[in-house]
Amino acid sequence: MNAKIPSLTLAAWLFATLSTFGQPTITRQPTDQSVSVGANASFSITASGLAPLIYRWHFNDTELVGATNRTLALTNVQVVLGGNYAAVVSDSSGSVTSRVAVLEVDPSFTKITDSPIVKDTADGEGAAWVDIDNDGDLDLSVVSSDTPVHLLYRNDGNSGFVQVQDGVLPREGAGAETSAWVDIDNDKLLDVFLSKSTGHLFRQSPAGTFVRSVLGAPGLDWGVGAADFDNDGFVDLVVRSTDPRKSVWLNNRMGGFAALSNNSVATSATSSIAAADFDNDGDSDFFVSRGRLYRNDGNGIFTPITTGSLAQQGSNGTEAAWGDYDNDGDLDLFLARIDGNFQQPLPPYLFRNNGDGTFTRIDEPPLNQGLAFAPSGSWGDYDNDGWLDLFLVDFLGLKNLLFHNNGDGTFHRILSGSIANDNGSSTSGVWGDYNRDGFLDLFVANGANGGGEVSDYLYRNNGNSNSWLTVKCVGTVSNRSAIGAKVRAKATINGKSIWQLREINTGGGWTQNPLETHFGLGNAASVETLRIEWPSGTVQEMSNVKAKQLLTIIEPPRLQIATPQTGNPAKLTVQSGVGFSYVLEISEDLRNWTSLRTNIAAGLTLEFEDADAANFSRHFYRARLLETQ
Repeated sequence: MNAKIPSLTLAAWLFATLSTFGQPTITRQPTDQSVSVGANASFSITASGLAPLIYRWHFNDTELVGATNRTLALTNVQVVLGGNYAAVVSDSSGSVTSRVAVLEVDPSFTKITDSPIVKDTADGEGAAWVDIDNDGDLDLSVVSSDTPVHLLYRNDGNSGFVQVQDGVLPREGAGAETSAWVDIDNDKLLDVFLSKSTGHLFRQSPAGTFVRSVLGAPGLDWGVGAADFDNDGFVDLVVRSTDPRKSVWLNNRMGGFAALSNNSVATSATSSIAAADFDNDGDSDFFVSRGRLYRNDGNGIFTPITTGSLAQQGSNGTEAAWGDYDNDGDLDLFLARIDGNFQQPLPPYLFRNNGDGTFTRIDEPPLNQGLAFAPSGSWGDYDNDGWLDLFLVDFLGLKNLLFHNNGDGTFHRILSGSIANDNGSSTSGVWGDYNRDGFLDLFVANGANGGGEVSDYLYRNNGNSNSWLTVKCVGTVSNRSAIGAKVRAKATINGKSIWQLREINTGGGWTQNPLETHFGLGNAASVETLRIEWPSGTVQEMSNVKAKQLLTIIEPPRLQIATPQTGNPAKLTVQSGVGFSYVLEISEDLRNWTSLRTNIAAGLTLEFEDADAANFSRHFYRARLLETQ
């Protein structure tokens, strides 16, 4: 005969059984995170058990009041929030504690989350930091092929930005893939060339508005490069075109361009064109990202380089970026690469300039590892230690990459902070000191290739104790934007004398860093020698330049004199740019100078006469800059 179990005893037995076999089970643990100051972070946990499940989050073993959801969301995180996070999950049968997840808050950068720049979810592609309105701070231009407007943000001078939505450029500049900002007509106002189905040139007027004209080259949907290829003082263009006779366009000095039809430059298959003087011969060459380097031989002749590692291995490129990463005085080439089938990430290529017109590919980790589907990369010394670092974007949902230059020819990958851990669908990243504190900030444009709309990223550099120098060059005999000018800085950093080189250029189309040069100086208090090699051939040097300043340098004018015949006045010509005021001075002993004449340049040349020249055995002349208008 079976005894009947009392109902209370049965209930107790069932509860004990459930407590043993049915306590909550964590099926997904919270994961470690590393973010920058100002970023948002969240920890999530997934568990099963008897409903209702109760969650209690703990920070450094202290329970967080009100943190009772399966996801713990943290906004605008600061360094003090870095530490250990865990969740206790409970139900009627018991409780279980998750693994401890670590939040690292990196103080190097602040991730900006409240700017109009990062609130727009348009599919950003190419980006450029440029001072559009000549007020001394950097504005931002973002091109996109599928937005109704060209994205243009003006810097308000207080680290804030306002989107410009009215005008010809925002309305008619939509639909572009790449851009090049430069002063086309040397009127001190930046113009922009946008690559669309046909090339569109937007010239800026003194009122700050833009006027559009169409450059009649077919197939212009991606690449554009800008440089003064014939060194006549005006910037020319190389564009992607299905017609080789319409790849190179020379500036006609009247705000327009004419195709250099006697060349056979092949650009139809490329997505990026990056101009620079790789062989240090004084004229601009260019590289097209599908693997062809063209050497400028003058007189409109561009010779393709068909031998060497760069020609043989520089394929599958999406954007090229020139930079002297090893501080040896010549420009090296970084090439972002993507597999055309998007099946796997390809390692980017770094080609070291050997100084003799040839290159050697650097096949060393971590750069030789396929870590990203990378449409572009950008050089910038973000920690001001005197060595160029490298940022590389991914546009298929993997993490963006930041590589720090070790100063010995090698790099290591930075793993801390939002810059190194954010992902989405990034297409370009550009360095620029938008708040003028001497440290490079970073903007990252995002598209929708990774799935869904993703806001762009803006990271403000929080700086360190290192020194810096920013140099803005203004051409007079050379083009006003000083495209092609080489700026070299010699400083003693940590007891070692180092020469650094920067060349002013418009990037590769996807990315355009500012039209100024930035030098990290480490613990140096000054630059011992600052040397500017202008495209005109003029070389200018300054000594003991104080660090931690934005320095504007105007190219000296070119003064020529025609030897006078007996009894005739001396005729002098000053070659300069529009809008510069000079005083022509005269001396007999190079010590005492008197003014001969003051004038304002109305064109590229000024002519003067010295009627008294015939009355003296010798006269010395100089043109001294007074001011700019």
